[in-house]
Amino acid sequence: DLDQCPNTPAGAQVDANGCSQDQIDTDGDGIPDYLDQCPDTPAGTQVDENGCALSQLDSDNDGITDDMDQCPGTPEGEAVDANGCALSQLDTDGDGVTDNLDQCPDTPEGMVVDENGCAMSQLDTDTDGVTDDMDLCPDTPEGAQVDQFGCSLIEPVIVAIVDFEDGEIIEVPWGTLFEELNLPDQILVQTNDGRWIYLPITWEIGEYDPFQNGPYVLIGTIVIPNSWEDQTGRSPNIIVVVLQKESPIDLTLSNDIFTHDDNGNPIFIGDFTVIDPIDTVHIIELVPGALDNGLFVIIDNQLYWNNTSLRPGETTFTILVRVTDRDGNILEKEFTITRRINELSELEIPNTFTPDGDNINDEWGLSSLKIYKGIRMHIFERSGLRVFFSDSADKKWDGTYLGKEMPIGTYYYVIEIEDTKESRKGVLNLLRK
Repeated sequence: DLDQCPNTPAGAQVDANGCSQDQIDTDGDGIPDYLDQCPDTPAGTQVDENGCALSQLDSDNDGITDDMDQCPGTPEGEAVDANGCALSQLDTDGDGVTDNLDQCPDTPEGMVVDENGCAMSQLDTDTDGVTDDMDLCPDTPEGAQVDQFGCSLIEPVIVAIVDFEDGEIIEVPWGTLFEELNLPDQILVQTNDGRWIYLPITWEIGEYDPFQNGPYVLIGTIVIPNSWEDQTGRSPNIIVVVLQKESPIDLTLSNDIFTHDDNGNPIFIGDFTVIDPIDTVHIIELVPGALDNGLFVIIDNQLYWNNTSLRPGETTFTILVRVTDRDGNILEKEFTITRRINELSELEIPNTFTPDGDNINDEWGLSSLKIYKGIRMHIFERSGLRVFFSDSADKKWDGTYLGKEMPIGTYYYVIEIEDTKESRKGVLNLLRK
């Protein structure tokens, strides 16, 4: 009843509680006390074969426990930071030179450095204010005034450019603006002492037109140090090829039906819209001499009936429209245009006229009848006598019959349209002062 370890192996030596060494694990970490080098491990902590958790170890004796130590192999005696790392274990700027040796700790990523961890862009060997990566005269005497290349303004030795590499052909999409060409900003030149050096270069726009396909030769100007001279006898150039633009996809018309009127002015029909994902500038025109194009006009990309040719009785017309983009691509498309002609019952017919010779309302007739095909106009007096007849809208009644003036009074008109089989009757009052 006092045995705390009832399953002790036979013959094992036990303590006062009846437990052998293999049966005692005070901190419950799975390692029996007689093997546990860290007997006070917190409950639930993962341990090694010695019963020790990382928070209980400091393998490199740097004062930072292994669970916090980011540099577990610190050489003995070196000072470390809060992460357990010595300067000899760090490379803050990732240039391959550890911080304890790096004289340029902020080297930009990817730059080649020397044994001191310094890139040429971080050095100015001759202290002229121009970093070594840009200094074409790295041995400028102290205090000398230099240009942007680090060369003295009174450099005793003239350096000559004897050759340079020509630019490659560049192909760009149609519409690429000059400032979007991404032209090289440096050119590789050869000096008279055999060196190949990159120098800045600027490019002239010349005749470059981003909206016209084809090759363009751009001329460049090399920017050279004050004490250098160009002895090549030629100018750098680069060929830029503007690729051909794809043709517009489609042309649409907002409306293709209109109602005719006889006011003589062009009648608006609808707006044209070019479907073109690449360009917004186009010429839209009627193809000369095609189909019924002579009856229409396009003004500011809007279609109008020109109202000069009546074409009596016709209601359906076909036009051929041409779209030309800035690269010379052409799209042609036909459209069917429907003209609505008012019914005879919709016309406003005057019921009074005054043929008294004052040139005001002296004749009776309807110019609007010109739009109809096969018209007949009759005017009768009360007795039924027909005093006027016309089969042309241009011929109007002047109030006479057989050359004599008809008396004031009430007359009757009959208008007949042959092609629509319409007719209309009404009263007409003849008045005189």
